[in-house]
Amino acid sequence: KRISSSLAGVAIATSLLPPLCVSAIGIALLDIQIFSGALLLFAANVASILFVAIITFSIVGLKKKKFSELRLKAMLVTATVLIIIANPLLTLLENQSFELLAYPTVKDILTQKLESYSPNITLDAIEVTTHNNGQMLVTTNVLLPSDLSIDYEQQKELVGALETALERPVNLKLQLQRTIS
Repeated sequence: KRISSSLAGVAIATSLLPPLCVSAIGIALLDIQIFSGALLLFAANVASILFVAIITFSIVGLKKKKFSELRLKAMLVTATVLIIIANPLLTLLENQSFELLAYPTVKDILTQKLESYSPNITLDAIEVTTHNNGQMLVTTNVLLPSDLSIDYEQQKELVGALETALERPVNLKLQLQRTIS
């Protein structure tokens, strides 16, 4: 009995507190993406807990006649909220999945193309993000020997190769850092 009574509290604490903390961090950093994503996860968790609680209490034995109509309304409201929340969650999941799958492709293309320009060019960091309009933002640090440069035509070639591979428009931001070789 002790375990079953504390289990609900632990489940609620582990599903509700972390998204709230992250949304507060998003506010502190003034980052709307972090804030909205965490708040969306919090809302989904609350609605899911309510929905499962209603079903559980119905199965366990709260079947009084006066509660049946209220229970039905509560189930419809929470199911509707879950359906409404599901759309942005699926969009976020799709974007995150695409970014994870696109990262190795972006890294391979940039590495091959930059090595074809010079074997002394190296990549330091790559960040791949998806915008709401479907455009990919690829940001990378390029370590470039002091005697080399990447001209506009080479940058266009990089963007073209990335757009062909990813089948999406790409905004490429190369942060060039000179190195001593």
